[in-house]
Amino acid sequence: FDFDVSKVEAFVVDTLKQVSIEYNFTYDGDKIYYIDGTKIYSLDPYTGSTNVIYSTDDLVLQKTETQESEVTKTATVSSEDDDEALEDEEEITEIVTEEVVVAEYSNYIPTQVLYDQYNDRLIMTGYYKKAEEAFKSPDNNASYYVSYDITNDELFWDSGRNYYYDRILEFRGFLSKDKAVILDGGSGEYIVNTDTKSKINDLSYIKGFTFWSIGNELYSCDYSFIYKYDFSSNESDEIFSSYLKCIGINGNNVYYFKNNVIYKLNLTSGKAVELEINTKSDYCDVLDMMIVSDSNMSRDFIPVSDEFFVFYDKEAGAFRTLSKR
Repeated sequence: FDFDVSKVEAFVVDTLKQVSIEYNFTYDGDKIYYIDGTKIYSLDPYTGSTNVIYSTDDLVLQKTETQESEVTKTATVSSEDDDEALEDEEEITEIVTEEVVVAEYSNYIPTQVLYDQYNDRLIMTGYYKKAEEAFKSPDNNASYYVSYDITNDELFWDSGRNYYYDRILEFRGFLSKDKAVILDGGSGEYIVNTDTKSKINDLSYIKGFTFWSIGNELYSCDYSFIYKYDFSSNESDEIFSSYLKCIGINGNNVYYFKNNVIYKLNLTSGKAVELEINTKSDYCDVLDMMIVSDSNMSRDFIPVSDEFFVFYDKEAGAFRTLSKR
């Protein structure tokens, strides 16, 4: 009996973790992080084990104001009259300063978790649904947007109620230790200084769902093109064209899934190569028995290496792996 090794599937697809999410997840080079309800979980890409790393169940934001008020007290005043000591009561008004709670926000709904590689931290965006504000009726269906640095457990960005037109605030990507691209529901994307919360460059004319930087250059990607943007000239050019519905980024390399094949594009050389992985070939064993299709995949996937990828499948409701056997 001769065993034909050429017929042994070289790659396997399998379920890593069954979980229903809204596609948003992030990767810090070690763990995957995703939102499920009011909790943020870490996911080991190799074992599928999960841990709750943050919960918003008890998260509350209070705003205070320093207020002054007059307080009238009755005091005993001593005096002398014809060498006789007298005591009398007198009202004295004092100014008292105190911190007063003027607004309280609760019932926080997380909508995004993103890894900031330049500061080694996880940023969570979302909004408070319940608002109790001075001289206003309680609002149980509010949209008060606040972002948190959950790695250091501190407030990151208080965006407020109206600035983003009741649209979900979304970070498109971090560009340096103090710069990021955000989506403003009213005016599109722009670069902000995350320290001062000030706008730097308007990117409304650039198409893209993902932004990342290499050195002093900004890259973005939509479903058809990869764009290169230069900070100094404030110009952007199309540098690559392909079917880019599902992409992964790792350093200078962009990975994209097309016709059941994963390709690797090096942004330094401009060279694109086809990797050996083909999810429809005789060399891929689908262990979880579910079809692999880019129409079911989230727009971002994680290239752990050239031989190991993690993606989220919306039809399967699971993180799945594609790896070398």
